[in-house]
Amino acid sequence: MAHTKQKERKKDTAIATKLLSKAGSDTLSDFGQLRAIVQNCQGIPNLIGLHGGLPPDECYPITSISLQFQNTDPTPTPNNNINNQHAITIPLSQTLAAQKMVANVYGYPPLLQEIQSLMHSLHPSTSTSISTTTTPGSTYTLEILMRMFLDPGDAILTEEFTYSHAMEGLMINAVPCRTVIPVPMDHHGLIPQALEQCILEAKKKQGLKVKLLYIVPTGQNPTGTTLDWGRKREIYDVCVENDVIIIEDDPYIWLQFSSSSSSSTTTSSSSGGEVMGLEGLIDKSSCSNKSFLELDCMMMKMAKGNGNGKGGGRVVRLDSFSKLLGPGLRVGWASSTSLIIIEKLTIAIQNELIGVSAPAQVMVGAVLKSWGRQGLDAHLRSIQVVYGRKAKAIAAACEKELKGLAEWKVPSAGMFLWLDLKPSGIEDVGIGTTSGNADETSPSPSPSSSPSSSSSSSVLTLLQGKGVIVVPGKVFHPHGRREGFKCSFIRVSFAGPSEEQLEEGVVRLAAALKEYRQHQ
Repeated sequence: MAHTKQKERKKDTAIATKLLSKAGSDTLSDFGQLRAIVQNCQGIPNLIGLHGGLPPDECYPITSISLQFQNTDPTPTPNNNINNQHAITIPLSQTLAAQKMVANVYGYPPLLQEIQSLMHSLHPSTSTSISTTTTPGSTYTLEILMRMFLDPGDAILTEEFTYSHAMEGLMINAVPCRTVIPVPMDHHGLIPQALEQCILEAKKKQGLKVKLLYIVPTGQNPTGTTLDWGRKREIYDVCVENDVIIIEDDPYIWLQFSSSSSSSTTTSSSSGGEVMGLEGLIDKSSCSNKSFLELDCMMMKMAKGNGNGKGGGRVVRLDSFSKLLGPGLRVGWASSTSLIIIEKLTIAIQNELIGVSAPAQVMVGAVLKSWGRQGLDAHLRSIQVVYGRKAKAIAAACEKELKGLAEWKVPSAGMFLWLDLKPSGIEDVGIGTTSGNADETSPSPSPSSSPSSSSSSSVLTLLQGKGVIVVPGKVFHPHGRREGFKCSFIRVSFAGPSEEQLEEGVVRLAAALKEYRQHQ
């Protein structure tokens, strides 16, 4: 497990223990009897295992795994790992490990070593203060955390518009009868003063126990906003004062494709603007990439120094390989200064899934090890150039086609552009169907269909008729399903389409908005 001095750090878990739900306190209590026996025997020399029900090594059919890489680096050099090493072969011992269940409940040890190295580089002040465990991706991990902390009637805070799968888990799967409180945002992300006001109103006027804040700090989904260091400090301080734990979900940290910094660690690209690579993300000449987790570690150290017990134990950080390598791998990791949170999260993953996919862990660990820091930096630069180029293309298309029809802020990270259609006279984009659920299997309407002023889905109908799919903003708002709730925003993703398709998509969007105007 990626943590140090576990026994000494038990005392730093009081905050989390106090806020655990009944399920988190009672049900998630151990790894199960067999897992506990195996875990307690780890490291015993010359051990003969007469306990397990797994096949012998000679019965596993796969003896080797070969991985082929794309040659996508935009700045090839003689020493570039990606360009010189197009494939790796995973040896027999690791291939066998990929077919078994990982014995270490916190994750495949070689992968954990790579994760520790990444965390030490990206968040250096956390290196001796955190506990880490591998996860089956952030979405499922978030649902587990909800159950760990929320009892029926408790409240969780989210950004005003937030990741739709996370919200669906909150509204449907995690805990019944809980309250989701959306906190207002602006072009720079969640507003700290609004956060404080929402907490006070929830406590005093509604009598709610507010326990968690779920937040996506970089290239936020769906708005594309990125929090600066000042706002992070303010948000953290509000949460400390109100006994709220921050769940920091940061999958888009890798996809930062422009920077206001003149740091030498950024690289200029004529096609995609500035890209940061790994070295740019590591650069601490500015505080823009410091995380809530790093802030929590700093505050914990300060609290120990001055005797103020308020700092530390406030953050659970969720990281993912989904945007760095691929979402189908379903491998990520969770980190916290609170040992008890990581222990109970790991127990839940073991008891419910018997761990994270072993083949995926082995492959990801092998890729990171073969690349090394230089190869990972090259890979990051290559994907950052792609995203930066596409963001530049859609921004140019919007500037050309959507002036007077929509408002937007060009993102510097992530995959999404957030468009406000109020300039087109649209107060409510709708949801797309009369049932209130977006139905992707519904047949597309005729392009000649005319919008009705009483139809909340008329804008989406026109867009679909012109062969364009966007996501209405209601999908991302906790109150989006409520009758009478209006939302003029849409989310546009620039990740998948080519630059030519992005330009054509914006042309069609403009045509649909102009046609809508004509019918008003």
